[in-house]
Amino acid sequence: MINKIIHTLGSRLIIALLNVVLLIVSTRIMGAEIKGMISLLILNLSIATMVSGFIGGPAIVYLTPRNSIRKLILANGFWSLLSAGLVTSLLLWSELLTSIDASRFFRMAFAECLIVTNLMILLGKERIASHNVIQICKTAITVALLGAFLYFYESNFQLFIDAYEISLIISLILSSILILPYLGGGVKSSFFKTIKSSFSYGSIVQIGNLAQLLNYRIGYYVLEIIISPPQVALVRIGIFSATLQIAEALWQFTRSVNTVQYASMSNISDRTKGLVLSTKLVRLNYSVTGLGIIILLSIPSSLYIFILGEEFGEIKNHLFYLAPGIFALAFGGGINHFFAGMGQHRFNTYSSLIGLAISLALVYPFTFFLGTYGVALTTSIVYVFQAAIQCYFLKKTDQVQLDMFLLSQADIKELRSGLLSVWNRILR
Repeated sequence: MINKIIHTLGSRLIIALLNVVLLIVSTRIMGAEIKGMISLLILNLSIATMVSGFIGGPAIVYLTPRNSIRKLILANGFWSLLSAGLVTSLLLWSELLTSIDASRFFRMAFAECLIVTNLMILLGKERIASHNVIQICKTAITVALLGAFLYFYESNFQLFIDAYEISLIISLILSSILILPYLGGGVKSSFFKTIKSSFSYGSIVQIGNLAQLLNYRIGYYVLEIIISPPQVALVRIGIFSATLQIAEALWQFTRSVNTVQYASMSNISDRTKGLVLSTKLVRLNYSVTGLGIIILLSIPSSLYIFILGEEFGEIKNHLFYLAPGIFALAFGGGINHFFAGMGQHRFNTYSSLIGLAISLALVYPFTFFLGTYGVALTTSIVYVFQAAIQCYFLKKTDQVQLDMFLLSQADIKELRSGLLSVWNRILR
């Protein structure tokens, strides 16, 4: 378990470093306005993948050992095609798709949906390394191509679109090759039954995931609505999204742990065993993330300006507002994935929907009076409330006491042992 976490963490760190390079390129070279445009594009593509996940999505990890792989792919692929078209149409209707051609956005959204499906199947088969390699390739190709394009051409948003679309095509091909051996595998079931189970689990998961995505990013749309002219709004979105990108680097350990946890939990039938494992991983998550928060807040603002450019001098102030939320999200992640691995997605959906209700109530007035600081404050409040709600659900279902979340010396010893084991393998 620890070795899988360390492997995934190593992959996440590589991705984080590549994202840092991408962040520097998109801020210092391309500027805050283009950074804002990039952030809105990625958000819109993410919404498309969320809609496609209503049939399958992340629930595929749970469904993979229990259904026909071929039929899972067919069901999710057909729905992904419809989802990409639906989201593209809605964005056109709402006039939120202004920086990219609609047909091109549709292609990219469809490819993104298919890649997510392939990655979830790999997780369901506990092919953690393959899952991680695809994610690294996707980011690395984007960074490499964008750097090459900027060397030969003048900076503009279309260069990022070109680089990202090519990375999607290559990642889709590679991930499809990796799942080919499983097309004849899985439990035999009718196509109708596969669609029914995919929708049954996928819809519950995706309602929560879509709500959570809006908790993460609803501030982008609110900033776009409140601030004028549009160019200024894009600059503010660019600054805030850069802050979030830095903050999310602290979640790499948590995400690595949760990725392995979810894949393992989906194949565990003993609830008690899964609970013991999950509470241990929660302790590791928040301790490592807490240390990261302290380090991040100790970095002077001048360093952010030096690395990212003059437009981004406010980042450290935003991080102070986000810090409690970052810690809370790390704490709640393990609980979230315990419920998901046990097939009890409704608890995660409830907490996400409650969080979205809080976001909708607070984000507009906070943003109106405090600007991007108001968005950051709203985000933190929502994450803290969600962690508290998840603890309540866990106590209600499994009578878990708060002292089970206290870090022990055995946890530290096990993590240290795992790190030493991986380090020794590297030296060999």
